[in-house]
Amino acid sequence: MKTSSAMECLHACRDDVRCQSLNYVIGEDGCELNDRTNKAKPEHFVPDSFRYYLTRDKNRVPLGSIPELPAETCREIKLSEGHAISGNYWLNSIVNGKSLLAQCDMETEECKNPASLTEANRKETFTGVGLCDNTLGPNWFRFQGAAGNKMAATCVPTNRCGTHATGWLNGVHPTVSEAIVTRQVCFNWSGGCCNWSINIQVRNCNGYFVYNISGTPPVHPCNLRYCGAD
Repeated sequence: MKTSSAMECLHACRDDVRCQSLNYVIGEDGCELNDRTNKAKPEHFVPDSFRYYLTRDKNRVPLGSIPELPAETCREIKLSEGHAISGNYWLNSIVNGKSLLAQCDMETEECKNPASLTEANRKETFTGVGLCDNTLGPNWFRFQGAAGNKMAATCVPTNRCGTHATGWLNGVHPTVSEAIVTRQVCFNWSGGCCNWSINIQVRNCNGYFVYNISGTPPVHPCNLRYCGAD
């Protein structure tokens, strides 16, 4: 379509519920409205010095959320939106021009089958020493049961969690939309809440957290342990 400016092209995109992004053709006053973003179809995104690409800036409808904007696959929805929860989404049907409501399992592999940390002696309130996590992992882990439901996120006193130096997450737990984040785990010992530290990965699995752990800090592997909390 022809427009007099890039702003007019943007307004045209905002007026079409299916529009996810646009290309403004420089020098031709051309406006191309797209029903996908460059994240949904990265293989189709080819840089062009004569075209200005812009993702819709206001009230963009998530791909697959309405029948007028069906996705090809569940994976395409995850690529487009960056995160998505499991549920019903509109997908293209084999019947041309038709869409159907289908169940999409949006859980990532780390959320589907993490190893469980359930020991009561791992909880931040347990007093006792002698255990060490130097051989824990590498794997994704979830705190459950008597160990608590997440990693402690405040400095835990020494000689708790069944160990000497107690490990706690030095930072906030992520939201679902943040996907996988890197966080520092500190180990409290000798008057310092962060006497030793190591970086791990954390993910919010929409109701619980998982942690990608690979042992303890190599500079001082024992006796250190990751503490659980409620």
